[in-house]
Amino acid sequence: MKYPGAVFLDRDGVIIKDKGFISEPDDVVLVDRAPEAIKKMSSMGLKNVVITNQSGIGRGLFTVLDYDKVMQRMRDLFAEKGAFFDGEYYCPHAP
Repeated sequence: MKYPGAVFLDRDGVIIKDKGFISEPDDVVLVDRAPEAIKKMSSMGLKNVVITNQSGIGRGLFTVLDYDKVMQRMRDLFAEKGAFFDGEYYCPHAP
């Protein structure tokens, strides 16, 4: 059965392991079975959207370029497992 709609997934602690302020691509570790879940939702016709609060940017702990490199690593790791995202959104503001 196909379900129209979207699933909004937080990044840290939901689809990748939460290691605090991740600024290095090598720190990206997928949560167990997350790629399979993403593939399953896609097969159901759902759009998979990553949302993430990245206050480390606003705090000056890392840059948008650092964030982009981390996200590319995340996308690459999921793609290796055949899982893809339909959108990604982040909030760079400090609390």
